[in-house]
Amino acid sequence: MMNKTLQNLNTIKKYQGFTLIELMIVVAIIGILAAVALPQYQQYTQKARYSDVNVSVAAVKTAMAVCLNLEGVLASCDTYTEIGISQPAATDNVASVAIATTTGVITGTGTTAAGAYTTIWTPSVTGSFVHTTTSTCIDANVC
Repeated sequence: MMNKTLQNLNTIKKYQGFTLIELMIVVAIIGILAAVALPQYQQYTQKARYSDVNVSVAAVKTAMAVCLNLEGVLASCDTYTEIGISQPAATDNVASVAIATTTGVITGTGTTAAGAYTTIWTPSVTGSFVHTTTSTCIDANVC
């Protein structure tokens, strides 16, 4: 009986661990998950970078809307000085935020890292804005 128990223990020790096939299956599953997740992560980071452009434009839109509500005339609210804020600084993701004189159109442009996509906000005298974007931004599913 004792001999039989020792024999069973030796058998158990002999087969401990994973087989090569099991390890290969795990590696294949991890590879498939990485192949699916990596493009999704890259698109997520691209959207996050582009949203930084929209955040910079939002401050300008708010200041312009306040100015338009107070002044009632677009010509009085078409520069940074007139709306009372300074131009947002360029960052890693924001190339520029510009206001077109006479029309008051706000154009936010992303850097190359942010896809160089453009967002355009056209104001009305009532303080509302119409939003347009470049077709490349829509095609890339970033905006």
